[in-house]
Amino acid sequence: MEVTDFKNVQLSNISFKNPEKFKGSYICYAKYDNDQTLNIQTPRMKNLDGVHKTETRAHLDLYFQKEHIEFYNFLGDFDDTMLATIQKNGEEWFNKQIPSDVLEDLYSTPLKHKNPPKFKLKVPLSRGKIELQIIDIDNNSVDADNIPDNCELVVLMKFLGLKFLKEQVLSEWVPIQIKICEKVESKKESLINDSLIKADKELNIEIDEFPDDLDNMDELTIDDEEEESDDDEEEETEKEENRNVDEDLNENWKKKYEEKEVELNLLKNQLKNFIN
Repeated sequence: MEVTDFKNVQLSNISFKNPEKFKGSYICYAKYDNDQTLNIQTPRMKNLDGVHKTETRAHLDLYFQKEHIEFYNFLGDFDDTMLATIQKNGEEWFNKQIPSDVLEDLYSTPLKHKNPPKFKLKVPLSRGKIELQIIDIDNNSVDADNIPDNCELVVLMKFLGLKFLKEQVLSEWVPIQIKICEKVESKKESLINDSLIKADKELNIEIDEFPDDLDNMDELTIDDEEEESDDDEEEETEKEENRNVDEDLNENWKKKYEEKEVELNLLKNQLKNFIN
């Protein structure tokens, strides 16, 4: 992803596609410098109280300080350029010219000229949940609810385009990633029972236990024929052991069978004597 320093953005290189219908509104998607997306990064800016969220909307307030005068002026110039663009293309886009005084009333910018001035950044929602990557200074993931109060943030955002509602024209900036300029401790509760985790035992091997011959490993060779002969001897030995086991088992079962047969004959004789 290419990120343009806002100081180097050429506003004249921003162009727009024709309006497309989007959920009851129209949007003119923006292009920048050879059909690319305009991605910029804010300076470190103050945030007082995290993300403001309702069931359908969410936003983040970034407050300007004296050192942000360049960024503040850039956003002001950006809005002026958008107003001029809408007025220039109004006839082509909507078959009517929009008077400048009406357009200024309709145009809504995230740049709020208050005291102190702030940038009100919309935060995307999906089914009521915030859809945005947030990380801390160590690049660890952070939930939106865990953004500390009175912290500094840097936002990577893209200019999506101009959105036309019935009574508003919106300059749509969409955040891609937010970085918190400090370490944030996780507030997630572990459901894992650590006492049930068995640590792997380390295998400690004393070097002195190895034979000295291992120092000359590169000189060692393996005799394949001798190895095969050893395998054959082990196989024969295993067969012999199995035969001995089978013979022992057969002898034991034979003995037990004879004992049971004697007991059975004795019971038969007792039964005959009882009947008679």
